[in-house]
Amino acid sequence: MLFFLLGRTGHRESRRVLQVVWNIGQGQGKRADGASHKPTLAQRRGYGDDVLKWPGQHVLRDDDDARDAGSKSTWGLSWDNNTGRDRREHLGHPEGEGDEGDEGDAILPQNRTRDDLLGIESQLDLWERFESETAQGPYTPAQKQTEADEEAPEPAILTNSLLDVDYKNELQPALDKRASDLVIRCLYAAAQVHDQDFLASISAPMFSQILELLEPNQFVAKLGTAHIELSTALAASMNIAPMREVAFEYNKTLLRILKDRRSTGHIPTLDDYVLLLRSARLLGSHKMAGIVWRSLLKDGIQPDTRCFNHYMASLVWNGMHSAGSRHKVRAIPFFMMARSAAHRDRRFSNYRVGDRGVKEETMKAFGEMLAFGAVADHESFQILITACARDGDIATVKAILQRVWGIDVQSIMEGKDEATIAPKSFSDDSPIRPQSSLLFALAHAFGINNDVPSALRVVDFVARHYELEITSEIWNQLFEWTFVLAHQRRPDAPENAGKLPIGSVLGLWETMTGPPYFIKPTLGMYSRLISNLVDRKYTSKIIEVMREAMPLHRADADAAHKARRRLAAAVQEGKPVDDIEMSRKEWEYTRMIHARNVFWLRRWVRQILTSLNIRNVFDGGKAKFLDELPRVLWEWRRYAPRKVQYEIASGFIDLEFHEERDASRRRSADRLHPLKEKSRRYVGNDWAVEHKMSDKNLEEREQRRCSKAAAREEQNFRRLVGGHLAKEFGSAL
Repeated sequence: MLFFLLGRTGHRESRRVLQVVWNIGQGQGKRADGASHKPTLAQRRGYGDDVLKWPGQHVLRDDDDARDAGSKSTWGLSWDNNTGRDRREHLGHPEGEGDEGDEGDAILPQNRTRDDLLGIESQLDLWERFESETAQGPYTPAQKQTEADEEAPEPAILTNSLLDVDYKNELQPALDKRASDLVIRCLYAAAQVHDQDFLASISAPMFSQILELLEPNQFVAKLGTAHIELSTALAASMNIAPMREVAFEYNKTLLRILKDRRSTGHIPTLDDYVLLLRSARLLGSHKMAGIVWRSLLKDGIQPDTRCFNHYMASLVWNGMHSAGSRHKVRAIPFFMMARSAAHRDRRFSNYRVGDRGVKEETMKAFGEMLAFGAVADHESFQILITACARDGDIATVKAILQRVWGIDVQSIMEGKDEATIAPKSFSDDSPIRPQSSLLFALAHAFGINNDVPSALRVVDFVARHYELEITSEIWNQLFEWTFVLAHQRRPDAPENAGKLPIGSVLGLWETMTGPPYFIKPTLGMYSRLISNLVDRKYTSKIIEVMREAMPLHRADADAAHKARRRLAAAVQEGKPVDDIEMSRKEWEYTRMIHARNVFWLRRWVRQILTSLNIRNVFDGGKAKFLDELPRVLWEWRRYAPRKVQYEIASGFIDLEFHEERDASRRRSADRLHPLKEKSRRYVGNDWAVEHKMSDKNLEEREQRRCSKAAAREEQNFRRLVGGHLAKEFGSAL
């Protein structure tokens, strides 16, 4: 029956690929955890008449009379939103420029316990309420078509002086000047006074222009890129909002605008829905994508390839900005078990495997895309590759590469003559001709499956044969997974799957920075290299790398200082709102980057001291470096801890650093708040400057702190009593 469905699509190559994926899914491949691939939902049900009717799909029924009569059916990727809630209830589940002193001196733990992570994550209850149903997956048997308008969260329009605008006369100039916050204020001001006539008067081209201006990649996605390197604890120490909170608030804004538009009787165009689905993808919100999708279906618009690609990508990259979750996609037994559990930890909730997992849901969406005549392009197959890799199904990844592009991974790894294994050729305008994004997908797919050697060789092979550039982002992905797999752990650690020699990190560094690539490393790459050098006790090399990275930090610091001065000048001179808004965005972004860099530099100084402590024998190399250490600490004094103590052959050295950093912190505090207040935004005013946790979250954090302190005291008491008893009974024996 499945192949009957595919026979109606007319896309031969796509049908063959899905056939390969389906066959492997029946058990011909093995997951990374050693388990056979579970059959998909249709396979478990058998091949009855209902196998073609995925939830909400009705046009492929064998009802020729109804089809000929032109009856309109509800179709495509729809589900009942109440099913997941009922299931949870059944299971018992309830509903400034970043001056160097901004971060404090706390050394943030790199390896947190499970309770620590749960404690940090539980601060984000607001976001969890929004995406609570995402973890259960969208594909539940639909009893009825849920109204999109009833599901879209409708945030209250807060009374704010920023909404006192002449929205009728200011909306078009704001669009022309690309002042996104002023556009939102105009729309919210009209909605606040229920001016439906004005909202209805917005033409379709103007509404499309509004959505294009508000697309997250204009600003929010840049914050997301910076957030990828930040843990929740680090974000809190920098007084910035976690990206999950930023994405949640921006989700609400876009969905509110969509709902207000539809309430006037106007139906957004297909291109409008493409923009909204792409926004959901950029925000890492499959929940938002589901709401937009249901709205699209209700409006009777047939999605095209772009819609399906953005929808599938929102599923594969759901929650991509969640702190501490990037490496949870690794296909190792412990993670796979956690991701397939019925009650998943929040750190693993976005990467479900097996039954109703990422791969299964993406495969169903891919099959439905073909069933409705959308032509799969190179991006469609890249998303499918990523979904299969998340499930540990590297065999299917290789099969897709072989079927679509003629890329034989096995032959590449065996070093066969490339003339005999050349991939397929495509015209420049072919929709499935590989692009650089395929290289990133391959680096990610093999990296999370603990096979960096294959990632390197396959990426190089594809790049050369299709003349694709290996961008800095691709090298960063390869370097990150090399660093993860080369990290030193205990011999029996489950994370040792695919373990690489500790020198692999420096080896790849020299490869990508040398000919013919000459990649300019980012500060994040430098940070990983330094951590690797600490493990290798290469203290002198650490200093060399730190000095090499310093120009990058100075450039970012200079950009932050200039952005602050431009914003201050714009405010002082009373420049137009759009100028102030653009200057404010630039300042916030550069300030965040600079603050992040400062944290890294301060960590590097601590790592120097750590590398010295690891070498507990006073050999000649250590003694020589100890003579130079005071000069090194003076050179990096702005990033040194307040108190430094280290041992030399004749005793201990104690150093303290105060005045310069304290003065820097005071200067930052004095000018930060006034600048923020004079350049206020309606949406996201506290995202990157002086963000404060709610009273409820602060109270919960204090309760957790007290509970942990009590638990530690009890543990210490038991250890003390146990040691005393052992001593007493031991002496008696």
